[in-house]
Amino acid sequence: MDWQTRARAIFSVLLVGFLVLVVVVRHEHREALHERWQAWIPIVYAILAALACFASLAGGRPLRMAASAVFLAGTLVGPIGLYLHIDGQVDRLGSVLAQEAIVAHADEEGEESEGRSLVGKSEEPAPPPLAPLAFAGLSAVGLLVSWPGGRRRAPAGEP
Repeated sequence: MDWQTRARAIFSVLLVGFLVLVVVVRHEHREALHERWQAWIPIVYAILAALACFASLAGGRPLRMAASAVFLAGTLVGPIGLYLHIDGQVDRLGSVLAQEAIVAHADEEGEESEGRSLVGKSEEPAPPPLAPLAFAGLSAVGLLVSWPGGRRRAPAGEP
């Protein structure tokens, strides 16, 4: 498989990944979208990243350079989302490694749902602290594939 075919396959997988993130994050942030403007950041970024993947599939060096800028921004969206998910309290990252209790929560209609929270810390389930790093990971892959000059030409006779 030559480099361009491999790059197109990777951009296609990234395109699907970012589109799935648009749907999932829109669903998970449905309440926060009305309360905080920051909840829109991952949705807007995932749409931009999907467009960057599509542009990269269309080809052309200028489009890939623009996509690189979008993917570079995505490597910042992930850590910013991590910071927002832990409310700036780094010690909350320990809950990822510590054993957590699964707490049942009842909504207004009395239906139960399971949510993860630290016992005694909060009655609401906390947002998953590492979930925003999915944006950084997908963006890093896109950046590696789209970065200008990242492809070397194989000498004659090499695959």
